[in-house]
Amino acid sequence: MKVFATDIKDKKKFSFQGDTLVLKECVDEEKHIYVYERYNHNGKLFGYEVVKGVKVKNPDGNYVYRFPSSEQFGTYGFFIAKKYAETIPDYVARLKK
Repeated sequence: MKVFATDIKDKKKFSFQGDTLVLKECVDEEKHIYVYERYNHNGKLFGYEVVKGVKVKNPDGNYVYRFPSSEQFGTYGFFIAKKYAETIPDYVARLKK
């Protein structure tokens, strides 16, 4: 899947599972932690994804940090419903550990 083939630092806006994710901010560039706004198919903001790039080696031998897969959420990423946006800093802190 293409969403997992691009370095996370280059992912400003993309579609995933029928939703659109838009980069809100790079919280920690050194640790590759980003916050994305998640919009449904009608363009309505319904939540946020706080993610930490997963380090992988490309076929050319270079390392990149990719958006975590669904299976990696809970370790490398969290979905936060819009009404709980104030908890985003707590999830960022968990990813920084």
